[in-house]
Amino acid sequence: MNISVIWGLALAWLAGNTFINRLKISCSASEKFCYSLLTGLGIQSLWMFAFDIAGITFSQPLLTAINLIFIIVLSDLRHWKNILSLKEHLNAFNEFVKDSGPKFHLGVAVLWTIIAGLFYLIAAKAMYWPTTEHDAIGSYDKLGIWIALEGKLHVSLYAHKLQGAGGYYPPLFTGSIAYMYLYGLENPKLLSLIFYACSLLIFFSALAKYISVFGASFFTLLLAWAPEYYSHAALLLSNIPSTAYISMASLPLFIWLKDKNENYFRIACLGFAFSIWLRQDLVVFAAAAMFVMLLRKTWHEKQSILIFGIVSTISFALWSIYLTYKLQLPSANRFNFAHLVEINRYKLLLSYLWAYLGAGQTGSSPPGFFLYGIAFLLPTFLIIISIKHIWKEWSFVVIYFCISLI
Repeated sequence: MNISVIWGLALAWLAGNTFINRLKISCSASEKFCYSLLTGLGIQSLWMFAFDIAGITFSQPLLTAINLIFIIVLSDLRHWKNILSLKEHLNAFNEFVKDSGPKFHLGVAVLWTIIAGLFYLIAAKAMYWPTTEHDAIGSYDKLGIWIALEGKLHVSLYAHKLQGAGGYYPPLFTGSIAYMYLYGLENPKLLSLIFYACSLLIFFSALAKYISVFGASFFTLLLAWAPEYYSHAALLLSNIPSTAYISMASLPLFIWLKDKNENYFRIACLGFAFSIWLRQDLVVFAAAAMFVMLLRKTWHEKQSILIFGIVSTISFALWSIYLTYKLQLPSANRFNFAHLVEINRYKLLLSYLWAYLGAGQTGSSPPGFFLYGIAFLLPTFLIIISIKHIWKEWSFVVIYFCISLI
């Protein structure tokens, strides 16, 4: 990995970090790092979208310039003073050791050593093998290459109907691939590893707020080695980035609903907006979130519901309009609501649900246990045996989970 790639990632992180600081979002260092990087990559696709609408061909120098202008305009000089101050960094490190040190014992170290080992193995596989996945070659990677070469989203592939299924999706993922190509990356599967690591750290940070660090580390390990999830970290597909952005959306939403911490509501809004900007079908998670928020509405939360609805709608509508009028592609079949009255669809849904529970098989796919290991079964079992307590304290999580699963 060359200096240009590191500079590109650093620039994206700085743009995201500056935006998050401007929103006055306060959270742990690990959370802020992940949220900043995910937000920064999302911002790059927004620059590309804006340039495409304006008819301006973008390039590495242009993206660098617009990012630097964005960072300078939105920056708080006091924030930069703290970043550049060695004393501030030493004080922050001392506070971290003082507050968190006793929580980290041998058991936690062993669990994170295993997680680190798993990450190394999948990273070695991802970076050794070139992109070979059907959807990546036929759509995601191909679009990323063409976007980088032509400097626009509406690339010539669309004129020949060669965009593939990913051409229907908003540009966050393909734009991120193009962004990394523009900064000299040779193997874009580095992005999959970044999304994989971010989703794990966000999950751990959220869980550690309510249970012991050892418990949070244990469940993070279960998530890290879930077979389907783990294997996708070495593939250039949209599943892992979807997981990362839905983690950025859902987990902060739960923290906000539980603790009324407005920092996490703002993060959740960003997460849902970017997840829909990644794949429009992820709007189902936003719908589940809206339903849960309506169930727990108060006068204060009514304003939050309105803000949440506007942010999600803009993200969805923006790409729908572009898809119809600029790319001139029909709406995706998954949004054909006529399917809701087809009995066969419900039979298929139930067969998939049975397979996900690890007890059956649908088509040529293996049973759910081989896809998700115990990362799905164990938490489901724990929820069932503790449903009385969980329903009292965390009913909104159970409702959100059930709606999203269906």
